[in-house]
Amino acid sequence: PIGFNTGRAINWVSERVINPLRQRILERKKSLKMLSNIFLSGEYGGTWMEFDKKGNGYVYMNQNISIPLQFQEEIRRMIANKYLYAMFYDEDKKTMVSAEMNPGFNLEEFKEVQKEFYEDVKALIAANGLTNQIRVDNTTIATDIEDATAGKRLGTKKFLEWLRKKRIKPELFRVFGDSAADEEMAEELDINGRNAEYWFVGKELGKKERRFRVLTPQKNFSQLTCQALRELDPVA
Repeated sequence: PIGFNTGRAINWVSERVINPLRQRILERKKSLKMLSNIFLSGEYGGTWMEFDKKGNGYVYMNQNISIPLQFQEEIRRMIANKYLYAMFYDEDKKTMVSAEMNPGFNLEEFKEVQKEFYEDVKALIAANGLTNQIRVDNTTIATDIEDATAGKRLGTKKFLEWLRKKRIKPELFRVFGDSAADEEMAEELDINGRNAEYWFVGKELGKKERRFRVLTPQKNFSQLTCQALRELDPVA
């Protein structure tokens, strides 16, 4: 089984990952039943997608962690009135808000715009009395505004629930990532008594106590993931 755990919208993952995979399966004259071994968690656990044995996908949403609609609208207006030259509101997100960098915009300049946008969002959160409910995270090309309980940990919990439902008990979990947020997946697995190892392909891992095995191979993320999957299934 494969768990795809991301902050991206399910629509994005479906279009960029699942649809090409589906096409490749058909080209190789394999069964779409293979998709039933994949679990997608989007928006840091706010949405998820499961597949039946025919390869049909079903999307679910956690309404309990959705950003209030009124607040979403206020962010949408803020971007339209002040930041539209640098970013856009990601309409694909259902439970969180993402302000994405406009294609072609200068990355260094975006970082400066982000700082101002971050402060404006924090002020808006405080004005709405949502300080303990909403978290703001700046990433390289976006600012994410999400429920305080959302994250890679929540996506991992959803993956474990899916495995229990399917009565699958993996002997080993391989976690691939390049950030502290990705490492949270391995931590959550360890907390739940699962045997996990973390394959880190980022720039700097950081020093701290870890109860799980960490591997730092000198390969980029795509090469590493493909290598690991081929080890599990040589015909993949």
